[in-house]
Amino acid sequence: MFIILECIITALDGLNYSIYVNSHYTVVCNGCGLEGDTYTGPLSSRIVCNASYTFTSNAYSTSYYSLSSRGENEQLLGTLTMGDSAGALNATGVDNLIVGVQAGSNVTSAF
Repeated sequence: MFIILECIITALDGLNYSIYVNSHYTVVCNGCGLEGDTYTGPLSSRIVCNASYTFTSNAYSTSYYSLSSRGENEQLLGTLTMGDSAGALNATGVDNLIVGVQAGSNVTSAF
């Protein structure tokens, strides 16, 4: 497990990731700003974000979004997930509320 505290990580070139978590690892981000895509490997890997945020453009003051516990910007889709295993990584649905253990974990798109 790696813990990252209060920093800004930028990877906006489309080739790199702001956070890259390989198989069997966990990265915990507390109070971090993540700019760019994140990646979690397919085998027992995860990103856990607490009080972390992202920017969608260089105009920081007008493009601030909080991140879900998985490090995703769900605000753009109007979605809220509560619980480490609620929802699915990279789901594309809009205006959803998913709460609980494994709730919506197989959802890829819901409208």
